[in-house]
Amino acid sequence: MRTKLLREIKERREKLGIKTSAMLLLAGIKRQQYEKIEKSGNPSLRTLDKIVEGLDAEMMLIPKEHLAAVRTLLSTTSSVPFKYEPRKITLEDFDTEVTDPWPLIEDVKNQ
Repeated sequence: MRTKLLREIKERREKLGIKTSAMLLLAGIKRQQYEKIEKSGNPSLRTLDKIVEGLDAEMMLIPKEHLAAVRTLLSTTSSVPFKYEPRKITLEDFDTEVTDPWPLIEDVKNQ
């Protein structure tokens, strides 16, 4: 099943310069699963929501009577405000509430 929405998702990913392998980090979807969805998949709404969020987009229902206005608006604005650049994840990217567990362990040992 190849739908217009799936074509638009692929186009958005390509415009952003995102490889299918990056979808795991962006949307929590394995590369193979994402490729199958782009090719001929029938994703669940939950999976579609993850993909759309990963592509920094919004999914919405647009009434047909407003479709021309929305298309005009989108054609007059920049549709790709950023370029995806993979980055190395560091320890600082994670919750740093407890940055050094050793003092906590030593306190337990001293009691």
